Amino acid sequence: LSSSSAASDVYKRQDLSNNLFELQLENTVQLQLTITNRWGNIMYTADQDLTQIGATIGWNGKTPSGRDAEEGTYFYNYVATGIVGQIVEGHGFLELIRD
Repeated sequence: LSSSSAASDVYKRQDLSNNLFELQLENTVQLQLTITNRWGNIMYTADQDLTQIGATIGWNGKTPSGRDAEEGTYFYNYVATGIVGQIVEGHGFLELIRD
């Protein structure tokens, strides 16, 4: 089985049904995710073993200091490791919108 992912490009932070920006993953055991702002500053970074019970990985729309990030465009890069060891890399963007 191969690893695959998908992500929405709009992230509405104040919508309680959308508290985290997350990649939708299948057959993935490890994920490295980095989110940067338009100047390249790291807003979020994680490296997570997804085989742990309850393991999730996602950005909550906050800066590293815990403040609300500004509305706007953010960029993400990821490296996912599949269950048989294959590596899938990708990138994209998301739009943070606050109500």
